[in-house]
Amino acid sequence: MKRIEPSQGLLKLVKAMFRDDWDIRLAQAAHTATELTSGIKRIEAQIEQLLDRIVDASNGLVISAYEKRIGKLEREKVLMEENSVTAGKPRMTLEESFGHASEFLSNHRKKWTNADLAL
Repeated sequence: MKRIEPSQGLLKLVKAMFRDDWDIRLAQAAHTATELTSGIKRIEAQIEQLLDRIVDASNGLVISAYEKRIGKLEREKVLMEENSVTAGKPRMTLEESFGHASEFLSNHRKKWTNADLAL
């Protein structure tokens, strides 16, 4: 373990792999954000349809069922809106995230001997 040190070429390769994975995850997050936005619009359209049906309904049980359905859709919409706020936004930058991995690869012996289990 004492003699094993990664070469600069290996660190560059790891960084390139890390960047590729990072880009894939960002694309997936953007796709998720788009899906959430379209889901919110779909729910809003369903709510609008149910409201129109309530106006036309005369049976109290039917109106109550529509109101319950609207309540459920509103809760789903709020959850999607909350998720869309953070969708596509990483908690750390690429540099911060790779910095931790790079530091570990470069100083693995130190981390091992100091028993930095959290890292």
